[in-house]
Amino acid sequence: MVTLDIDNLSFFDEDIEEVIEDQKVEDNQKEEIPKVIEKPEEDEEEEQEEEEEVNVFSAIVQGLNKKGVTTLPEDVEYDEDTFLSAIFEEAKENVKAELGLDDERTQAMFKFVSSGGDLSKLADFYKNNAPGSFDLDSEEDCESLVIEEYTAKGLSPRRIATLVQGLKDDGELEDEARSIQTKREENFSKKEAQFIKQQEEAEKRRQEEEKTYKKSFDTVLNTGKEFFGFEVNEIQRKKLKDWLNVPVDYKHTDGKTYKLTKAQIKQLELQSDPKKHAEFNLAVQILLMGEVDKQTKPKKTESAITKDIWSKVNQTGKSSKRTTKESIDDVQF
Repeated sequence: MVTLDIDNLSFFDEDIEEVIEDQKVEDNQKEEIPKVIEKPEEDEEEEQEEEEEVNVFSAIVQGLNKKGVTTLPEDVEYDEDTFLSAIFEEAKENVKAELGLDDERTQAMFKFVSSGGDLSKLADFYKNNAPGSFDLDSEEDCESLVIEEYTAKGLSPRRIATLVQGLKDDGELEDEARSIQTKREENFSKKEAQFIKQQEEAEKRRQEEEKTYKKSFDTVLNTGKEFFGFEVNEIQRKKLKDWLNVPVDYKHTDGKTYKLTKAQIKQLELQSDPKKHAEFNLAVQILLMGEVDKQTKPKKTESAITKDIWSKVNQTGKSSKRTTKESIDDVQF
């Protein structure tokens, strides 16, 4: 059962499809639990021997390799620890190959993400700032690196050609390339440290803001007399809490029934209907503009209604004497 925790509520900022997917996973896990079937004792020893002959983890590796998911060696007798270790190492190598990072930076990336950092921002940073990959044992790569550096400094092609040829003649092309690469790596390391620090500070601020918001949300929900200009009584407060927290059965388009709160159901309806979503957002903007009071007439109090009635009575001549009756209960017909 999934409910929307008030303390963790972000107003209509929850992906309900993810909530539904989580419930699907839970349901599938329950369905996959094998039923225990009692078997004759005479077959137990034979069954145990058959189980010992099958290495489950080795079989999984073979299956993953066959599907192209992994390229792990199949001549290894895997147990749980060696299997998980092999999977992790291959995943780490794939990440390194994809982003062009050395092992130290890969570990820093994992630490950054696990502490709440945004992986997409980190990937963009490395893509835009990481030094290019050059084989400095290759004269061709050394020349490419030097040309790239001189071009970035604004030198003309003719000037660059003269300088590169001079480095070749003096046998200093590789030294120049290595000097350029070292400076690039040093500058990148400084930018990297500054970027990570900025992201960590931003994440810390975000967490503090979220903590403050949750505290304010809980306080307003439980004690507020009005919400953004709308008066709220205790009956309405209880209804709102139920709306946010009490799960009900919801039949999804996949034919299955899920436990969602009414707030989650309403959000799902908005997410699946662009027109309604747009109307909702525009209604919120009208509320923020303060236009609601101009378009909606306030309800009259009982006293005001009573005065209106007696005013009409006096105007029609049914009564030539004004009255000071204050309540509709005092009026006699």
